[in-house]
Amino acid sequence: MDTISVVGIGKLGLCMAGCIADAGYRVLGADLDRRVVDAVNRGEAPHVEPGLAELLARTRQNLRATTSTAEAVAASEATFVVVATPTLPDGTYSNAQLEASLRAIGEGLRAKRSEHLVIVSCTVMPGTMEGLVVPTLEEASGRRLHDGLALAYNPEFIAMGDVIRIFSRPDFVLVGESEASVGERLAELYGRVCANRPPLARMNLISAELTKIALNCFVTTKITYANMLAELCEHVPGADLGAITAAMGRDARIGPRVLRGGLGFGGPCFPRDNRAFATFAESRGVEARLPRLVQELNEAVQERIAARIEESLAPGAAVAVLGLAYKPNTPLVDESPSLEIVRRLLDHGFSVRAYDPLATPLARQLHGGALDYAGSVEECLAGCQAAIVASDSEETRRIAPELFRAHLPEGGLVFDCWRHFRAEDFAGLRYQAVGMPS
Repeated sequence: MDTISVVGIGKLGLCMAGCIADAGYRVLGADLDRRVVDAVNRGEAPHVEPGLAELLARTRQNLRATTSTAEAVAASEATFVVVATPTLPDGTYSNAQLEASLRAIGEGLRAKRSEHLVIVSCTVMPGTMEGLVVPTLEEASGRRLHDGLALAYNPEFIAMGDVIRIFSRPDFVLVGESEASVGERLAELYGRVCANRPPLARMNLISAELTKIALNCFVTTKITYANMLAELCEHVPGADLGAITAAMGRDARIGPRVLRGGLGFGGPCFPRDNRAFATFAESRGVEARLPRLVQELNEAVQERIAARIEESLAPGAAVAVLGLAYKPNTPLVDESPSLEIVRRLLDHGFSVRAYDPLATPLARQLHGGALDYAGSVEECLAGCQAAIVASDSEETRRIAPELFRAHLPEGGLVFDCWRHFRAEDFAGLRYQAVGMPS
């Protein structure tokens, strides 16, 4: 394959397109948003994502964009589909954008004769590839699967704010394939794109669809276990959550990643995959209490943290919140644990001032003038009686404890959601943290 098209160049799709172009492929991105298309063709980043601007500047010769999906497909040998599949009220995913894209892809396939590989990378319910993707593409293109048309289900396991690094160095690549040659072609592509030569987990389409949501569901279970352990440590004087989870993570059966204890998981992806997994299992007559319980327990984490903070403050106190996004280095606040705590504090009569430059515009849309927004850490802390360290970013880790002592009053509260600091660094202040007794 020499030319690849990517249908849907949003936050994930454009990073994928850039990484593929950076490996030497010619890439055509297709999107209905003219603003995004024009920015890409100027070599500019239309989305906020670390490294994206530099990646697009570096790949201008190999990457261009169009508003015509059919045009992009007709000029390429393989097409990644990376469109949104939002959650429906019943817990399943909407296929509206996917189906529209497939019909446009089919139109492009009618304009060419050579075989084409269509790779669905958006999250779908198990059974969607066989039940929707195959018949829709066959009808729209006039082709038949295995006869001029090949399919793959190849979802990514990425985190916003770290998309480019994870896509370039994934732990593994999941490939659901309609035939053996599909996996071989994707192995060649990822062998060029990825710096770490990742292993491919190759399987049939339905198994890959189930793997995607099952894996995310397991990750949230692990996060929730760490948060349960954090709450227990808060009631055991002397217990060191960091030491405990570090030791547990050394066991190969467990592993250290996401076993930390903190604010809980947020964003749209993990919660919706839990709901989808439970919904799918129940549709097959399998009781799926675990993912539903994990979701319930995760929501309780923010309630517990907010309650701890409220108990430590005088009514109506001014509170500084450092970090609003659910992922560091992103503007994303969808289902943000930090914003959930802010909402509770506002509902209970506290005033809140927040510092998170990237997330401020979207936070304003959600909360309007209910809270103040600061342009610096110092401005955020000034005049407040408490500070909540909600961000897990490197910027937050580098804040000098002296800054808190300079701006908070004697006896002011510093509540550290990620244990970035040490209690001994806050003489004259009250230091509390998730996973530590008050």
